[in-house]
Amino acid sequence: MLAAVAEFERDLIRDRTRLGLAAARRRGVRLGRRVEPGPSAAEVRKRRAKGESWTSIAGALGCTVAKARRLAAA
Repeated sequence: MLAAVAEFERDLIRDRTRLGLAAARRRGVRLGRRVEPGPSAAEVRKRRAKGESWTSIAGALGCTVAKARRLAAA
């Protein structure tokens, strides 16, 4: 009996969450993680063309190696 009540309550929570997210989207609220401004792709490519390592590029520009590589590929 308790399991049935718990499942019903969980369904209510799930429905309220979905409705709240839909309402936020309608209001134009941006959901998810904030986008951090990073270095420009041109700067990463320029440094890479000079022969700098990914680690030194990331350190100099204040980003991760993965972000530097993504920017260079973009």
